[in-house]
Amino acid sequence: MIFREACTGAHPCRRLYSSCAEHILDSGTTELIDLTLSQDNEASFTAESFSVYVIKSHETDDSVQTPRKTFRFLSNNFADYECTDDEDNPLTGYYVSDLYEFPNKANEMVSYQILKNNEKLQPVVIPPNFDWGHFYGWYIVELDLEKSKAATAAATGTDVDLISEDDLTRFVYKWTDEPVGIDYTRPVEVTQDENVYVAPLYTNYRFLNFHAEEIEDPDDHDHEDSACHIIARKLIVLGGGGQCSIDISDVIADSPDPQSEVFFGWMFKNETYQTRLSTGDIVHKSITVTSDDINAQVGQGDADDLFSLDIYPVFKEARWVTFVAGESDWNTEYVNAMFAFLYDTSVPEAQRVSTR
Repeated sequence: MIFREACTGAHPCRRLYSSCAEHILDSGTTELIDLTLSQDNEASFTAESFSVYVIKSHETDDSVQTPRKTFRFLSNNFADYECTDDEDNPLTGYYVSDLYEFPNKANEMVSYQILKNNEKLQPVVIPPNFDWGHFYGWYIVELDLEKSKAATAAATGTDVDLISEDDLTRFVYKWTDEPVGIDYTRPVEVTQDENVYVAPLYTNYRFLNFHAEEIEDPDDHDHEDSACHIIARKLIVLGGGGQCSIDISDVIADSPDPQSEVFFGWMFKNETYQTRLSTGDIVHKSITVTSDDINAQVGQGDADDLFSLDIYPVFKEARWVTFVAGESDWNTEYVNAMFAFLYDTSVPEAQRVSTR
């Protein structure tokens, strides 16, 4: 004979509950009976005789919506990510790598750890040291999902539109200005499902300090300056190639005399890089930092300065330029007034030019 019992509640039993039937024997003991859940939320089981049966339901793991945070560990085999869409500025300050594999407690090779609220990360076997740097720690990085999809598509030949975050095999990321390291001793707060990407940081890192004021002699390592004069800084990580390219065009310093001088660009290693036109338009520029730049710091300045490099603003004199067309020919095409650097060759030619 078949017994049926309708399941009731705010949610369908089929989705929220795992059910079973218990047959209570004359001796008082119980035995489990298989049952089936129908699409109509009916539980049915087969019995050989009339007796006492109890249907029990309990919530399954699938029904409990517990947020989880997945920490994905990126490989120490990273390289500069080059943007193929911009031939003039291919180096973007991003890095690309695959996943780092390590054994878990079950001695299975994995590349991630999944945590629920207040759980702790388990220590991970550290990656090897290199001649160019020793492992310093695991730090959280910012993943660029679209660039990662493009890199994965290029590596696998898969259509980029078919690649999801779970399908990634190549990971494009950048370092934050204030990188946060993972701490095995502290419980992790988890409030929503989230992927966190961590990458190995080696002792070949430096901070690039963007200063607010010009300096007459960049080779003067005893100049009076303090952290309060630093308007921004970026983390530089040198890979196995011993160099790193970093974008400097997204940082600007305020002019000390805005009536006559405007921001022009940055000076690094006695070389000037123009990152702004007189109109304020951006000129995209990157600088390359090498291991030689880091090694040159040895013996210079305080020990605390050995983990930073400095870059200084350059300001140029500029004036309003007015093009007076009518004095030569009233039919001359009108040219708008413009704010231009002195001796700026980008100023269009005109027959009559006056400055004010």
